[in-house]
Amino acid sequence: MSDIFDKIGQTFSDIGDSVSEKSKYVAETAKLNAKILQEKSSIGSNYSDIGRYYVEHFSDNADPGISDKVLAVVKSKELICEMESKILALKGYVKCTACGANVPFEDKFCGKCGALLEKPAAPAPEEDITPNVSVVPDDAPSDDKV
Repeated sequence: MSDIFDKIGQTFSDIGDSVSEKSKYVAETAKLNAKILQEKSSIGSNYSDIGRYYVEHFSDNADPGISDKVLAVVKSKELICEMESKILALKGYVKCTACGANVPFEDKFCGKCGALLEKPAAPAPEEDITPNVSVVPDDAPSDDKV
């Protein structure tokens, strides 16, 4: 009878050892996967920094292999700047070109740095693109015969 209890005890011990080893494996794998994700994030951040530096310093003389991408970034930055200026104008402000402060449009000088403000030209009125359509009431007589 003690032989049976010894075998049962050994089986439980073997199962416990196996569970313990698998737990260590899972924990170590999770740690390594977290470190891999951290390194991939670092690579992405560094690629972004490299690209930003390249566009800022070499956009006028970009490598032909990426010149279309550099030009696209430059154009996007210009569009963003235009849209931000429009938003400021809608709010009644202009951005100081010297220090970047938002200054009320009616001011002639920046309240933060004292620079003379460059006022943008008044925007041209946008063309009315409303289609010329006549509206016929639902109960109007129709020329169509059904």
